[in-house]
Amino acid sequence: MTSGLYPMPGRSPQQKIDQMAAVAVSLEAEVGYPPQLLLSQWALESGWGASESGVNNYFGMTKAKRHSDWKWCATREVLSQRGINDLDPEEHQKIRSTRERGDGKFDVHLSRRFASYLTLLDGVKDKVNLIVNGLPYKAAFAAFTMDHDVMKLIDGIAKAGYATDPNYAATLKKIAVQKNVVDAIVRARV
Repeated sequence: MTSGLYPMPGRSPQQKIDQMAAVAVSLEAEVGYPPQLLLSQWALESGWGASESGVNNYFGMTKAKRHSDWKWCATREVLSQRGINDLDPEEHQKIRSTRERGDGKFDVHLSRRFASYLTLLDGVKDKVNLIVNGLPYKAAFAAFTMDHDVMKLIDGIAKAGYATDPNYAATLKKIAVQKNVVDAIVRARV
C-alpha cells in the first residue's frame, strides 16, 4: 500500500480520489472499514483533498493526547454555548467570530490544534482507528460489522458526536453514493 505514503499536493483531482480509494480499499481488507465512508469523510473534511488540517491530516483530526505533532489551523465549528465554554483556553482565545444560528448553537470561526502525521497513511490509519476502537464510536462500528449498513454507521458516528456540523451525516450519505466515489472504489478493487 505504498500509495498511502505520498502526499496529495500536486496531484490532479482524479489522482487524489483514486489514491484515497486505493488506501480505503486496502483498509477495508485489513479492518473492515467501509471505503465509501472513508472516501466521504476525506472528501468532506478536505474538499476532495484540496486542503489539510495539520500535516497529512485530511480528516480534520484535532490534536489528542496520542498525537505528538500538531499545528494551528483555521476552522468553523457548530457549537453550543457550553461547547464554546468547554474549548481549551488557548483555542478559546483564538475565536475570530461567533454567529448565532437560530437553533441554539453558534457558527464559531477559530483556530484549533489539528494533528499532524509523518505520512498520509499514518493520518488515515489514525482516523480509522478512532472510529473502529475509540469511544464513543466503536459501538457504531461493531454494529456495522454485523449488518454492513454504511448509512447506519454514518448515523451512529454522527450521533456519537463525531462532528459539530448538524448536517454531517446527511452530507456524508450524499457523497457516499456519488458516481465518482463509487467508480473510484470499483477501480481500486480491480
